[in-house]
Amino acid sequence: PISNRSLAMNSRPILAIAYLFLLAVLPACERRAATSPVFSGPFTVNSDTGVATGEALGITFRVMGATGAEATSEVSGSPQSASRAEITLAEDLKIGLETMAGGDGVALQVNGKRFGLLAKGDEVAIDQDRAVKVNGEARTEGDRPAKAAQP
Repeated sequence: PISNRSLAMNSRPILAIAYLFLLAVLPACERRAATSPVFSGPFTVNSDTGVATGEALGITFRVMGATGAEATSEVSGSPQSASRAEITLAEDLKIGLETMAGGDGVALQVNGKRFGLLAKGDEVAIDQDRAVKVNGEARTEGDRPAKAAQP
């Protein structure tokens, strides 16, 4: 018969290996969580139509005249700091997004021109001529969206 003492001694190496494994894996999980991507879904480009669709920072995009999709992001772990994303969908089309400190929205730039603030859930459409619409309403460079009416 195996005594409890010999069973405990035989399980020590297994416990030590399990402990070392957890020590190796958990920090890697923590690093991934701290630098989670800004994008909730990839941008896809239909090569037949040239229409790109995707989502970044909770904002949905539909872009005409896209030739490819490349995205870079700089994510901050602090709510007081800005997170930035740049999406290149064609040689002549770069979309820049920056979250505002304090959660006051997302600043939109198209080819370096400012198009005001966006909110999570907004839908941005950019046509072949690079005209910008947000939730179906045209935006021009420097536009500031109207504030929602206070009840």
